[in-house]
Amino acid sequence: SASASASASASASASASSAAEAVRAKQQIPLEERLSRNGGASEQLFWSQDKKEVVVSALLPAGSRAKEVHVTLAQRRLTVKHLGAVLVEGEVAYPVTAPPEGEQLDWQLRDFPPKACRVVSITLQKQFGSEDLPALPREDAVVVWWKRVFTGDAAIDVTKIPDRAASSASSAEAWAEAHRLFKERVQNQEPIEL
Repeated sequence: SASASASASASASASASSAAEAVRAKQQIPLEERLSRNGGASEQLFWSQDKKEVVVSALLPAGSRAKEVHVTLAQRRLTVKHLGAVLVEGEVAYPVTAPPEGEQLDWQLRDFPPKACRVVSITLQKQFGSEDLPALPREDAVVVWWKRVFTGDAAIDVTKIPDRAASSASSAEAWAEAHRLFKERVQNQEPIEL
């Protein structure tokens, strides 16, 4: 019907508008802060994370080109080279999902105005599980906040991760609602005779 079509169109338009607003808001956050959101930074390296991904970013000289960059992930060892020189190399501290056979890691190269150089950003997919435990579903029910990117790096305080606080608040609300519903069901339950 025409009204259902108009309603769906209005809903899609509102959703697109919300997505555009989110992109604009994200772009207003300084690049340096975005590169280390929920993570950390050092002189030459930034890392950020959300519930499902970790992004490792390394600084490159101005004018660097993608064909000069080589990124590999073998086992859990991440290596980033520029013109053959190793920029980043280390054992990733937590399990990540390797790209399918024959495919490369997802990475991008872009300008980094705050330091007049370029930055290569490598996206790692968090893996939930290990060799000892089966992989867990990637739903929002299981969130592993990393303390560090590489084994041996200084740890961050995961209790102070901004996005964790937001998810904790929503988890607390969900728990309170579930608890309320449980109490309601128990009160309304018919007694069972033995």
